[in-house]
This record gives sequence, structure tokens and C-alpha cells, in this order.
Amino acid sequence: MNPIYRNLLLLFLLLPFLTFAQTGTDKNEAKRPKIGVVLSGGGAKGIAHIGILKAMEEEGLRPDFITGTSMGSIIGGLYALGYSADQLDSIIRSVNWDLVLSNNIPLNYIAYEEKEYYNRSIFEFQIEKGGLKLPSGLIDGQMLSENLTRFTWPAVKYDSFDDFPIPFRCIATDVSTGLPIVFKDGSLAKAIRSSMAIPTAFTAIDLDSTMVVDGGVVENFPVDEIIEMGADIIIGVSVGDGMKSAYDLSGMTDILFQVSMIPSLSKMDGQIEKCDIYIRPDLLTYSTGSFGNYEEILDLGYAAGELYRESFREIFEKYQFEPFVVKPLKVDHLHYNIVELDVKGNKRVKKELILSKLGIELGQDVYQGDIENGVREIFGTTNFSKVTYELTRLNEYDDYRLTIFTYEKNPATIKGSVHYDNVFSAGIVLNLTLRNLIGKSSRTILTGDISNNPKFRFDHLKYMGMKQKFAMSFRYNYLNRQIPFYKEGVLDDITISYLNSISLGFITTQSLHHSFYLGATYELNNQKSKFNNIAPEGIKRGNFNFLRAEFDYLSNTLNDRNYPTMGKEIYAGTKVFLDSDYSLKFEKGVDTVYFQINVGSEIINLPISEHDLNEYVVKPQIPDIYQQVEFRYKQYIPISSQFQVIPLASAGVTLSLDSSALFSNFIMGGIQRIYQSDIPFIGLNYGELDFENFVKGGLFFQNILLKNFYLKYGANILMHHEHVAIDQLEKIDLNNMINKNTVLGYGAEITMKSFLGPISLAVSRNSLDRHYRIYFAIGFSFNYTD
Repeated sequence: MNPIYRNLLLLFLLLPFLTFAQTGTDKNEAKRPKIGVVLSGGGAKGIAHIGILKAMEEEGLRPDFITGTSMGSIIGGLYALGYSADQLDSIIRSVNWDLVLSNNIPLNYIAYEEKEYYNRSIFEFQIEKGGLKLPSGLIDGQMLSENLTRFTWPAVKYDSFDDFPIPFRCIATDVSTGLPIVFKDGSLAKAIRSSMAIPTAFTAIDLDSTMVVDGGVVENFPVDEIIEMGADIIIGVSVGDGMKSAYDLSGMTDILFQVSMIPSLSKMDGQIEKCDIYIRPDLLTYSTGSFGNYEEILDLGYAAGELYRESFREIFEKYQFEPFVVKPLKVDHLHYNIVELDVKGNKRVKKELILSKLGIELGQDVYQGDIENGVREIFGTTNFSKVTYELTRLNEYDDYRLTIFTYEKNPATIKGSVHYDNVFSAGIVLNLTLRNLIGKSSRTILTGDISNNPKFRFDHLKYMGMKQKFAMSFRYNYLNRQIPFYKEGVLDDITISYLNSISLGFITTQSLHHSFYLGATYELNNQKSKFNNIAPEGIKRGNFNFLRAEFDYLSNTLNDRNYPTMGKEIYAGTKVFLDSDYSLKFEKGVDTVYFQINVGSEIINLPISEHDLNEYVVKPQIPDIYQQVEFRYKQYIPISSQFQVIPLASAGVTLSLDSSALFSNFIMGGIQRIYQSDIPFIGLNYGELDFENFVKGGLFFQNILLKNFYLKYGANILMHHEHVAIDQLEKIDLNNMINKNTVLGYGAEITMKSFLGPISLAVSRNSLDRHYRIYFAIGFSFNYTD
């Protein structure tokens, strides 16, 4: 017989049996009872839900329905979407809970032109008509929303939660009515975020028609919803605390939380009675905020599941379930075709700017990372308290609408901080930020430091063009500094400096990580000696004025402004000093001062008038046009989450035809940077040395101790060279620079993260004088960095 005919005949004979077997399986599935799993809220303790789900998986038991509230909605929603228990375990371990459950956003998510002011305050309030605007909760949850949207990316292709691999429901509380809202469709990320919006902790979620908060307020254990879905066998897992005695409540927060949960807790016993299996993991030693103990909670959840393994097996065998084969959900390959783009919530910020930052075109297939990067660009402008997105399927051809939801900040914001350090004393910093109030498409900052060294800045950006990829920058700075002057490591005098500067230029604004700047600055610096050890007695002050043009490339990918653990900072730029003007002013009533000069072996006090001093001594030291070129590099290389290596390098060169002049030298020393151009050097005090030409390198290490302590230690080396005119470069003596003009500095700095900001203590020495340098600072100062 022909092989083809033989195979067809065999298939014909077997077809009735195959059909019967399949029909039998379907009938068994249809007849068997449906299993519903209920997962309660409970904050960090809800992580234990994963262990119970894993134990069910290992016994081949697959839920037919899942309901969840708050943390239970996260675990339940992702499991219903197709994530396995092992994948959920990995997600919990990978999330930075300190970051997600806060308003802190990584610095590398912030637009470059905003980095200087970001995360430098201990309070921030939006200003509206009638006073300050208080938020509906402490945490807006930008990072939380980003993570939820990332993990729920596969849900986009479903029209309803009933279409998930496991049908799902979650609960939130309607603020207007106090009644539960059951989420059955729409954005899974928004549904979960609504379900876990704990009152006062997280901001309420706006659903257009109403505002909602955590579902645990009215239904922390949603058993009735699982019954309504059709569950016959109910497995309930509760990780909530239940009602506590009034005397067990430790403070106002506990009292308010329990009062808010009374509607839900009062019906808990009735909900438990409806469960066929009720599981309560032993989590008494943990709280709703114990996210740092996720490993222990995961283990305790699995241990609870182990106790009920026999019950799971009995259900499986009694009703002859089909074994549940775990197939991990694949997410990375999912992409969607965008045919419509919409922006909602923007009133003052132009739609064109938002779409420009988003960087997605119609008809483009996008992956999750494409949209996430665009949303970060939008949020990085700091115009918004939160930016989220949703994808909506439009038709059977899998075309989608991308909607960007923006939550604008008020046009005016006030921020503040307190600070102290043993170099520039204590102060209070206030910052008023205005957006689109001094002209459209503008950002204006007025900030000041009320202290013994008062400072003030007016910083105005006017964004240009439809897509606002660059801006005109105008900045006025006033700095009053009392800078210690050291001689061989010992305080010899204090220079009191009054610096005024005006800058006008253009800066690119299209990137979170880098920027180019082209501009000009006019600087007036009046200085005087406090003890007259630097200048001869009778001189009141020195005036040093500059006009310079500059071109800079600036890059910053650090993940944190105050406690970086990865990323790098690069600066490469040149300044051309077009005009310099120096003069000395005598005290009132002083006509002559005496300068000491060496004549042979004798020291002679030479009398000189103010005019002659400026004409014959100062004026010859004023340089003609000259140029400075500078490069700086610093990087945090993570070896592990608790240990980083920090290489750094910098160099500066002064280029001039003058063989001898008084240039605006590179200032170095200390830990802090008052100016962006300051060059820190451990082993020296702030501004202790200045040179026309230098090369610096260093290697430091950072250990993170007990979560909130950052120990940094290492060494840096500095080599310098006196000025050499461009036409006399043959006079450069590298041997002398290496052998005689070298400074080695070494030391350690410990920084503690606190609600006031960084608290730092540094101890260092150098190879020149062996004196110890001590630096102590608290809080966020006016400085570029602390």
C-alpha cells in the first residue's frame, strides 16, 4: 500500500479515540471545582504570598481566579498575568525598595540643566493662590509607577483582566463614597497602584471621575469578589496585622492607620469563615515597612506554604486536576505598533515639548524600554511631579494608542535646607523656582544662603525653539566668602571675598546626561585681608575684574547627587580671558604704605603711594588676552552593591604670550566645591593652593556600611608647573615638576545619609607639611557639591 494512503487510514482510525480523549479532558476540567486565591494587603509582609504560590505550583495546583488588595494586588496581578513564583521571587530581589518607596529619583533621570539644584533640600512645597499646597500623600511614586508599568507590560495586549492566563480582580477605595472599586479592566499598572495607595503615605490616584486610595481601607481581604468570579474552593492568605489593642499601638501613626482600617478589619472574621483553606504566615516580628527583610519574608512565606502542601495535594488528587506546568513569562520580546499619540494633564507645558522629549514616532514598533526612556526624558525636565503612560489596543490588527499622563507642578515652588561646616559656618538655604512666570517656556531660580558667608543667585533659562533643545542662560551670582589662608598647613590669615558675576550664554537641553555651553562672564571680585598678614597694613582691598568667554562640554551620569554609587562626571572646556583689570585700594586717610623688598642682604621698607603702586607694581602684572584649558574626570565603578572603585583625573593649562603675569589660577583643595570649577583635593583645605598649570590623579574606594554610611578612602597626587609663555615652551621642566612640584594627599571620609542631608567627617594629610586636615559638614549647602 502507498505509504501516504496507509498514514491517512491510520489517522482516520485513531481520530475518534483522540477526540474522545480530548473531550474527556475538557469535561473533567469543566466539572472540577474552580479554585480561587485571595491575597490580602500588608505592605512588605505581602511578599510572603510568593511562597504560598510556589508551594501550590510544586503540587501542580493552578488557581482559576485571583483577587488581591494592596501588596496582594501586586503579587496577584503579576501572577495572574503569567509570571511564575520564581520570577516573582527574582523581581522582589531585584527591586531597590528604598528608591521605589520614596520620592527620590536617580540623578541620571534628571535633565542636565536641572541637576545642579536637584535633591538639595529637606522640604519642598508648591505655591498656589492662597498659600502653600500640601500633597495628598508623602510619596508621588514616580519610580513605583515606572516599575509597575515595566512588569505589567505584557498586560497591554489584553482587553480585560478576565483574558489574563488567570482572571484577576483588585480593590481600591473610592475617596468620594468610601465604597470599594473593583478593577476588572483597563491599565493593570494603574489598578495596582490604586489598590496600594496607602492614605497619607502615597498620593491618591485620580481616575478622572473620582480619587481612590488603598483598597485595604474597605476590603483588605477580598473574598466576596473571588466568590462572585465563580470560585468553588477558596484559598485565602492574610498577612495583615488584624485589630490591635489600643495599648499595643505605639503612636499617632499606628492609631491613625488602625482607625482607617476599621471598616475592613471589622469584617475580617466573616471573610475568613468563607475560606476553605486559610493561611496566615508567621510574620509577627515584621511590619508593613520591612522591605529590607524581603529574603526572610520570602522564606517564611514558603514555610507557610509547606505547612499546607498536604492540603494542596489532597485537592489536586481528589478532583483529578491537570498538572500545572510552569512556563516562565517572556517579556523582553514584546513590542507594539503605535498609531496614535496623546498627552493629558499638561496645561502650561507645551505638547510639542513633551512629544519631543518622548522621541517616539507614529507607525513605530516600540519596546517597553523605548517608552520608559522617553518618559524619563519628560520627567527629567522637573516640570512634573509624576509622568506615567498607558497603551490601549485599538483594533484586531494590534494597533495601539500611547497616552502620556502628566501631573504638572505648580508654577512656583519653594524649597529649603539648613547646613553647617567648619570652613564656612552655618546657614539656611532658600530656593524659589518659577516656571513660565517670567516669560513663556522659561525657568527662573532665585536662591540664597542666609549665613556669615551670604550668597545669592538669580538663574534664568529661556528655552528656545519648538522642541526646546537649547536655552538662553542668564545668571547673576553673589558670593561672600571668608577663605582661610594657610602657610605650611597652619592658618595665617583669612581672605574676605565679595564676588559678583554676570553670565550670558546658550546651553543645550536635549539630554539627561550631557550638555554644551557657550557664553561670556563678567566678574568683579573685591578681596581684603582680615588680619593683614597677606597684604601690607594700610591696604583696604584689592579689586580683580575679568571678562571671559567660554565653551564647555559637561557630562554627568551619576545615579545620585549626594551618595553616588555608579556613573561618571566629565568636564572639558576652555576659557578665554578677554580683559583683566586689577587695582589696590588704600584705607581711608592712608596716603602711603610700605612694601618690604630685598636689596642684597638687607630688607628695606619702601614707601609707595596708591597711584604709584597701581601704576608701577600692579599694572605690569595684568595679563593680555590669555586662555585656559581644563579637563576633569571622575567615575564610580561598582564592583558590588556595597563596594565601588573611584578613579579620578584632572588637568589645567594656562596659555599666554606673557612670560610673567597674575593670572586667574586654578583653585584646589578640600572636599567641597563652591564653584563648579573648584578642584577638590583630599589632604588640603579648601582653596589652600592655586596654580597656573597642574595635573592631578587619584584612586579612591567606597564601602557602604550598615546601609546609610558611605566610607570613602584613598589618595590623590598633584603635580604643578609655573607659567611658561607659549613662545618659550622649551623652558618646561618636567623633571622639576615631578620631583619637586608634587603633592601627595591621602585620607578618608565617612558620610551618613540623614533627613538633614549628608553628614560628613573627613580626615586627611599631605606630603608637604604632615598636618592633619579635618572637615566636618551637615546638610545641603549653597555649594555646587558638599
